[in-house]
Amino acid sequence: MKIHLLFLFTVILLSCSKQHKLSEFADGKGNGIVGKWKLVLQGKNDAEKENYYVSFDSTGAVTASDFSCSGTFTFDEKGNEDPKSKNLVVSFTNCVSNAPTVWYSIKGAANARLENNDNTLVLNNFDCDEGCSRTFRRLK
Repeated sequence: MKIHLLFLFTVILLSCSKQHKLSEFADGKGNGIVGKWKLVLQGKNDAEKENYYVSFDSTGAVTASDFSCSGTFTFDEKGNEDPKSKNLVVSFTNCVSNAPTVWYSIKGAANARLENNDNTLVLNNFDCDEGCSRTFRRLK
């Protein structure tokens, strides 16, 4: 009987911790690219352990985990119709990276599209010969 109760208690704890992890992400209708995002996939691999965050604001400023100051961005939401277009351009002109260079950095140009009510941001770089997509989820 004690073993059954211990097993049930363990299952309840695990399901509660999994639910808490999912709750950090937004649901409902997003607000375009404006907001705070967390990298969750690199290609098909889980990337949440990287703890890489990006924030876009409505004035065209961007912050990222790998830079100590803010940069700028331009985004053409309609430009994602051509998969080879680079409709998101992010630059950190007067800023030095505060981390080793990472291939999944937001810096540079990429094809970007919003999915799932604007709560998922998928970036593709077609200059890459391997699966180099990066998937971000909007945070609450």
